[in-house]
Amino acid sequence: MSDETALVVRAGHLIASADQAPAGPHEVVIAHGRVVNVRPVDHGRLTSDETRLLLMPALANAHDHGRGLGPLAFGAADQPLETWLPDLARQPPLDFYRCAATAFSRMAESGVGCVNHCHNTQSSQTLLAEAEAVSRAARDVGVRVAFCWPFFDANPFVYGDLAPLAAHMDAAEFQELKGREASMRDCATNLALMDQARAFEHALFTLQYHPVGPQWVQPATLAAIARASTEDGRRVHMHLLETRHQRAWADQRYPDGLLRHFDAIGLLSPA
Repeated sequence: MSDETALVVRAGHLIASADQAPAGPHEVVIAHGRVVNVRPVDHGRLTSDETRLLLMPALANAHDHGRGLGPLAFGAADQPLETWLPDLARQPPLDFYRCAATAFSRMAESGVGCVNHCHNTQSSQTLLAEAEAVSRAARDVGVRVAFCWPFFDANPFVYGDLAPLAAHMDAAEFQELKGREASMRDCATNLALMDQARAFEHALFTLQYHPVGPQWVQPATLAAIARASTEDGRRVHMHLLETRHQRAWADQRYPDGLLRHFDAIGLLSPA
């Protein structure tokens, strides 16, 4: 393809990668949405505006939840994590596609070209439909998305046994919590659902395993994810020790060390 039919962007400065020193005038040739050439250019070919520009690889957002509507917009003000998470339930029902497309578009406009998307479901019943919508949004916006498929099957209300909470609650409300805890999607069901979601993958959308956090996932689920990741090579991403309460739980649950346990079951890898 000739330069006449491709997009050519020139700049007075280039940072090709983090391990290379900045260079002088360069141009990037883009065809069919891909960079096909990066080459030096004579300074005299640049306009005065181009001399002030910097070419560099797109930024990567290593952890994001793709919220098209910020929590403050629906009353979930910043606060300690354990009280903030229930406030997220105030979020009104949103169109899955528009929510993801809005979030990805903001990132793209900020120079982000790829994102690790830790998905928060609006409903446990709509996860598959939400994943399909995020897949379409990734393709339409042009941002590369690693979709972290959430595994959440333990401790939805407290870190540990729910029983001590009964003394502080109305009996009917406590039974409702127990029912909600018992109805959480188990690992086998979630793995099967994730397998269906592989149909949504494309060049800009791939799936990763996402045990939401060690305190929110059954030990058997962590082990199953470790085995699955070893078999198919998919990466694992999780929240880890975000608060002092989670650290206290981890120290009690895994006295020999949480990360040592992860390593022992094969959950850690060079990737």
